[in-house]
Amino acid sequence: MSVTLEQVNAVVGTQLPPFTYTFTERDTVIYALGIGAPADWLDPDELKFVYDHSPEFVALPTMSTVYSGDLIRYILTGDLQGIKFNPLMLVHGEQKIDIRQTLPTSGEITCHPVISAIYDKGSGMVVVTDVDCRNAAGETIALTQSAMFIRGLGGYGGERGPSSKVNLPPDRIPDVIHEETTLTTQALLYRLSGDGNPLHADPSAAAMANFDMPILHGLATYGFGARAIIKHYCDNNPTHFKQMQARFSGPVFPGDTLITEMWTTDEGIIFQMRVSDRDEVVLSNGLAVVE
Repeated sequence: MSVTLEQVNAVVGTQLPPFTYTFTERDTVIYALGIGAPADWLDPDELKFVYDHSPEFVALPTMSTVYSGDLIRYILTGDLQGIKFNPLMLVHGEQKIDIRQTLPTSGEITCHPVISAIYDKGSGMVVVTDVDCRNAAGETIALTQSAMFIRGLGGYGGERGPSSKVNLPPDRIPDVIHEETTLTTQALLYRLSGDGNPLHADPSAAAMANFDMPILHGLATYGFGARAIIKHYCDNNPTHFKQMQARFSGPVFPGDTLITEMWTTDEGIIFQMRVSDRDEVVLSNGLAVVE
């Protein structure tokens, strides 16, 4: 499959039809379990993320990433406004969230997606989508941005896009280190929030992608990183968490122990995540903003 610069230019800026995400408190609990909460279920400050009868029951900010699940399913059709590709060549490259209001624990969110940019990386293209997530009153509660890399569709003469050398860790030891072990069933829990890709559940599908076993969803790993930041920089109060961005740099397998390294800087909290056993960075170029 190939693509032309004219095709790309015609797609950039396209506003896709809005769609609605309806959810209950049960969905909020399931999402929190999928990203590792609670660290200690006997601690009320952790239980509040997964117990809907807690007086402090609250949604974790990264739940905003599941609002736009219909957009991911649209992209996985392999036809992006006429740009055709094999969905198996698609990789989630980066994710950014900008929280404008405390997320509700139930309700209805209307998502307004736009294909905001497409970059030519030579070996493939990066498709950037922005989603304005609005509540029933029409107020923006979160803005999300995803960058998807499609292998094999580059080399059409397009713009390469911004530099990848951003949010690099300072040349010093981390200010905070957080360690947490994922469950061996973590991916099976996270898929209940809407991402049913068999790569994360079916050993045969994982083998086709050259993995020894199903891998954890990148957005689940992303959620583990956010929880570490909320715990150490927000006193476990997610209302203080405002922005986060990171690049997916390597696979996580259910059961892996994750080490999140954080540095306090003038720009915000620079962070990266490693898998302890392999000493491999799996989330990189991370930046979070809290207040």
